[in-house]
Amino acid sequence: MRTTADHQKAVQVIRAIINKWDAYGLIAGGAAGNEFEEQIDGIVTFLPRIRSREDMAMAISKIFSRTYDPEKFTPQFCTTVGNELYEALARQGVIKRVGSGGHFLDRIRDKIKSMFKS
Repeated sequence: MRTTADHQKAVQVIRAIINKWDAYGLIAGGAAGNEFEEQIDGIVTFLPRIRSREDMAMAISKIFSRTYDPEKFTPQFCTTVGNELYEALARQGVIKRVGSGGHFLDRIRDKIKSMFKS
């Protein structure tokens, strides 16, 4: 993120989506609206390395697994929220989309794999 305004925008978008997701129902159960601030901050630190929806799901999985149940917070479990968060941050200009197929190196890897399939 280039500016303080970008950082604030990122925090605002991430907070809204993570709180809406409320994976354990903590906020719905009456917990404070700042229940996930540590995780939100963690996601912000990952943003410079996010190049795809899959990267976002992996970041969310890693961050939530540290605090909560690692068996629950798999990348697969975090895929829907990861996709939503990636798209929202891209729409706001906080992160850049790297083509429709994800990160450039992911596309190369997929192309090589497809070449060796029978």
